[in-house]
Amino acid sequence: MRSPWVAALVIAAGIVVYPVTVLAVDGPPAFPSAHDCVHPATSDGKIWLVLGRFSDMAPAEQLAIRAARAGFVGTIATLDGCGRVVVATPGYTTLSGAQSAVEEARAAGFTASPEFEP
Repeated sequence: MRSPWVAALVIAAGIVVYPVTVLAVDGPPAFPSAHDCVHPATSDGKIWLVLGRFSDMAPAEQLAIRAARAGFVGTIATLDGCGRVVVATPGYTTLSGAQSAVEEARAAGFTASPEFEP
């Protein structure tokens, strides 16, 4: 009759001891910050022309529509890995092409930056 109680006690101790040990050794879990999801393009590769980041989808979608109307075809509003909505035009493969697009975006009234595709 004692073995079920012993087994339950061992399981309960494991449930408590393991997380406490992990926290003591590794510290609390790390979550990405907004800065962790920004990767400025420094060379050729898969590059997005990023037009903005938002905490809400509605203004991001409005910016994506404005950008598409201004000629930035394929502009999307999508979640990044840091809990924000990024508005970007994907499809650039050279840094020089993306930098030219930055100038076009500025001329059209947008703030833009070339970033590596997440």
